[in-house]
Amino acid sequence: MAPPPAKRPRKVLTLETKREILRGCDEGWSTSRIRENFGIPKSSLCELKKARDKITAYTDDFSVASKTGKKKDRKTMAKPMHVDLDQCVIKWYQQQRASGVMV
Repeated sequence: MAPPPAKRPRKVLTLETKREILRGCDEGWSTSRIRENFGIPKSSLCELKKARDKITAYTDDFSVASKTGKKKDRKTMAKPMHVDLDQCVIKWYQQQRASGVMV
């Protein structure tokens, strides 16, 4: 009996890569060119196009909130459970660092 076919390894794209793919779509690249350049199947490209608004809104919000430069490495769009608390902690941290206190 022949062994089962090997599964294709799962490829998780960073948010920055997703933005590049969407930029390629906006610039008029063909779907086959995008799929070849980024090594993604057609179904993933279609899903990215559907989620365009969510990806764009999240990355815009994230780039404003984060000044650490870690935006390129991020792969998920998880939001904190307590957004207000998270914003308060970030504000407190920035105030402490601005006044010279090591946190």
